[in-house]
Amino acid sequence: MALEVSSALRFTKELRVPEVEAAIMETDALVARLFAKHFGDAASPAVQLDYLEAIFRFATDTLPPATEREARITETDPRKATAGRHTLDGDLMWFAWALQIEAAYAICGVDDGHARRSLLLAGVATGCPANFAWRQHRRTRDEYRADAATTRLLRDRGLRWARDFESAANEVHALYRIREWGHDDRPIPLTTTDT
Repeated sequence: MALEVSSALRFTKELRVPEVEAAIMETDALVARLFAKHFGDAASPAVQLDYLEAIFRFATDTLPPATEREARITETDPRKATAGRHTLDGDLMWFAWALQIEAAYAICGVDDGHARRSLLLAGVATGCPANFAWRQHRRTRDEYRADAATTRLLRDRGLRWARDFESAANEVHALYRIREWGHDDRPIPLTTTDT
């Protein structure tokens, strides 16, 4: 969706396949239960601050070690190398996460889960560049560096995006273009003469 203008229509069409829609909404319901249990009401400014801070620490790999999980994983298990940490090492996982959130929004629109979905997408829009800047997985905006100024900038932007789903989605799409192309120029729509 971030790379091709016409892909949004195909995306929406695929969401309406009954099995796909059911899977998306089942995942959304699971995330809703987990979010409510561990964070609370996504519309609360305090919850938004807490969530964005947790995502920042997750993205920069600064959460406390996951010693209990690491102890359960055997030495021969390929997951052992990352079992003791709370973070993402696969850069595409940020965008897969955003895709799930955008899919649920495309199905439901603005409903009682909108504040949560907006906050989750704001978390991707801030966590992804923090992860890329601090851990140097991929390219991100030139203005983002592993420093205190970027930390403040991402927190401020995250709070704004938590109340503006479309802006958060646009930012995630721009981050994907930067990851792919090294810049965030939007794709140019094809005309009938281009085909």
